[in-house]
Amino acid sequence: MRRRRPTPHLAINVPSASNFPQSNGLLFWLFPELLIKQICNKLKPTRKSPATQRYLCLAIACIVVFNLFFIGAKPVAVGLFLPPWDKVAHFVVFSGITVLLWFGLDERLQFSIVPIVIAIGALDEIHQTTLPGRQGDGLDFGADAAAALCTAGILYFIEHRRRKNGRPENNDAAPTL
Repeated sequence: MRRRRPTPHLAINVPSASNFPQSNGLLFWLFPELLIKQICNKLKPTRKSPATQRYLCLAIACIVVFNLFFIGAKPVAVGLFLPPWDKVAHFVVFSGITVLLWFGLDERLQFSIVPIVIAIGALDEIHQTTLPGRQGDGLDFGADAAAALCTAGILYFIEHRRRKNGRPENNDAAPTL
């Protein structure tokens, strides 16, 4: 009878927003990339991550997308970032969403991450056209799409290199897909 290895428990030490200097407690809600960075630094997930980590990444991605629409509808979001820094903010947030979906979705769904993130960006810009004081911008959508494409490309390149370096050098072996 085989003994099962105990599954490691997931322990995350995420500092609260009050630990940051000059914070009013809404830091993680206004800048979700800080929360994403803190959690991803603690998790270090891989493509073969346990289900708990995958579900956690998907849950955080859903929270970020929800807050993108919920906080984006508040009057505080009007003029939060001045041009051109709003494009940088779009790029950072949508890169974070791409990373979370990359680690959260199964390897077989990898091809669908970029279209999902681009669709979220399109819905965000359409949503902004219906809000007073906000306007949808094609350049913002371009930043969203560029973030999804660049981030997925970098993650694919890193994963491809990791797989390539993880295999023993055997030039006689048949190539595998």
